[in-house]
Amino acid sequence: EVVDSNQGTGWVQSELAAMFSLDASSVRVRSEHIGGGFGSKGLRAHQVSAVMAATALQRPVRVVLTRRQTFSLGGYRSPTTQRIRLGADPEGRLLALEHLSLNQTSTVYEFVEPSAGVARVMYDAEAHRTANHVVRLDVPSPTWMRAPGEAPGS
Repeated sequence: EVVDSNQGTGWVQSELAAMFSLDASSVRVRSEHIGGGFGSKGLRAHQVSAVMAATALQRPVRVVLTRRQTFSLGGYRSPTTQRIRLGADPEGRLLALEHLSLNQTSTVYEFVEPSAGVARVMYDAEAHRTANHVVRLDVPSPTWMRAPGEAPGS
């Protein structure tokens, strides 16, 4: 049994069952606290670590994250570096837009923050070039937070 605040007990149950080669019916996930997760209430490392420890020790374990750990291990929005270039005609009408975005991700799971794509629908230009790039670093895996990844680009 896993007791954890999450946004989808069925999803966490099926993912944990698959990770540990268990029948999903033998995995019970209970969430006593529900509400906004802001990206941190999916399947994260602390749930997996708890199951691993309980399996190895053959007894219940409790994993408690500090407030600081909650904002790194529990999910966080990756910082982005964005570059925007615009081209206009002599009357100031937007003709071209280039929006490039770079975000960090972990070495174990690639997360792309889709910041650049929103420019295609926000600005009426004849030509668009948008791209999202990532660099792998030794950091916890980022995730969406508070809004889909388009938020940092809008």
